[in-house]
Amino acid sequence: MTLSAPLKASLNAAREALLDLHKVLLDYERTRYERSEGAVKSNYHFLQLVIGDPWFAWLRPMSALVVAIDELLTMKAAVPPEDAEFLIERARDLLTPIAGAGGFAGQLHHTLQDAPTLARHHAAALERLS
Repeated sequence: MTLSAPLKASLNAAREALLDLHKVLLDYERTRYERSEGAVKSNYHFLQLVIGDPWFAWLRPMSALVVAIDELLTMKAAVPPEDAEFLIERARDLLTPIAGAGGFAGQLHHTLQDAPTLARHHAAALERLS
């Protein structure tokens, strides 16, 4: 079954919301990393850190979700609407900060507490997901 235009638009909105927030979180983490570990030498070096350094590991579920959405949007075969709806719901769940939790939810909560200026970016992402 082909995705309906509204569902495809919702997937694209989810993708954009995740990407926008991901960039802000990466910038924030890069600044923290450089304060602690020293300057990042190049964009290639930063990419290597994002991919492999434990400092940035907490952001990988967000990266993986964007990839999953991209894959679904570019599929040539029919896509069940439930698959798209699942990814949108997964994005909403992922962006729910939880105090004291492990993984992404806990780190997101900590980051939003540590840098309240990021809260408006987070709120904007949630708004786009609703």
